[in-house]
Amino acid sequence: MRSSVATNPNTPSQALGSLSNDSDSNVRYSVATNPNTPSQALGSLSNDSDPYVRSRVASNPNTPAQCFNTLASDKKVNVRVAVASNPNTPAQCFNTLASDKEVDVRVAVAGNPNTPAENFDVLALDPDANVRAAVRANKKAPCTARATAALLS
Repeated sequence: MRSSVATNPNTPSQALGSLSNDSDSNVRYSVATNPNTPSQALGSLSNDSDPYVRSRVASNPNTPAQCFNTLASDKKVNVRVAVASNPNTPAQCFNTLASDKEVDVRVAVAGNPNTPAENFDVLALDPDANVRAAVRANKKAPCTARATAALLS
């Protein structure tokens, strides 16, 4: 029942704030998914013990900018992929994510339409073909990066 309330876009922000402290991680996950969750609650949830909750915070379009630095260096790959995929991720986070050891993170960076142009130069030379393919497919990537990625494929 509490999870249903937490996912409802009509749930008042005060209720979502209270539910963000729920002992059930499924409820916190639902709160983190709700686009109407208050910034303060999302900030608190960005440090949640459950990586699935943190990944939903990283995907939320209203996550405060200051939360992304911590989430971008999270130990869990799914959290970093969510940060790399979020179009609202601050530009400075992409520098770290573009050189992440995990291919899935780099693919997500290469596919994000808001990745800064300078990161595409690195991604176009990535040893992994999937990363280079994501660069080629991203219409927002600079032409030179897309051409470089195509030449190496």
